Parts: sequence; C-alpha cells; structure tokens
Amino acid sequence: MAADTAIAAEVINKSSKDERGISGGDACIIFDSLIRLSYKLILARLGHEYFNFTLAYMQIRVKPTHLEPQHPKQARVCDDESESHG
Repeated sequence: MAADTAIAAEVINKSSKDERGISGGDACIIFDSLIRLSYKLILARLGHEYFNFTLAYMQIRVKPTHLEPQHPKQARVCDDESESHG
C-alpha cells in the first residue's frame, strides 16, 4: 500500500511544480494508484469475510453440473427413437 501511495504522491508533487498542471498520463497514473490503494484498503477491511465470499462464489460458478447426483424422478430418460427423430 505504501508503494501505491508513494507513486501517486510523487506524480502529484511533480505535476504541482509544472506550469501546465497535471497531464493526461499523470492523471492516469494517479487514478490507477488510488484505485489499487482503495482496493487494497477494502480487502484489508473485509479480509477474511471477502475471501470466504469469493471462494464460495467461485465454487458455485465452477461447480460441474454433470457430476451432481440426480433424483430418480428428475433423471432424464433417453429414448433412442425420440433422439433420432429430433
């Protein structure tokens, strides 16, 4: 987090001495550094809860449906005749 703060502070300090102000590239660097810093602060604040939420979300999203046990009444019966005729 200190590195992101230092990068933003350095660019702001350099730009404040320039007569033209902050250039577009400098603004992007500052914005990027502040976004990364705020993201890290949010993660630090949420910490363990965020990790558990992300892990649970990924398990739901990546869960292979073809391996789920099916209830006998919900199992699909393949009929060769109906499959071949479309």
